[in-house]
Amino acid sequence: MTKVARLFEEEKIEAVNNAVNEKVNLLVKEMLLDNEDIVKIMKYSKLTKKEVLDIQAELFPLAANQ
Repeated sequence: MTKVARLFEEEKIEAVNNAVNEKVNLLVKEMLLDNEDIVKIMKYSKLTKKEVLDIQAELFPLAANQ
């Protein structure tokens, strides 16, 4: 594979990964807004507790400071 083709393939994979991550983040935000349990969110999103809590802190910045 040429260097240009490899770079193109890497960019394509990165774009797909970013799109998937964005969908997962949206799912987590919707579940948090629906007051779903953290464990349930972790189960369906395949994220760690820290990742879910980070998204929660982003969604509710004032609650994270208390």
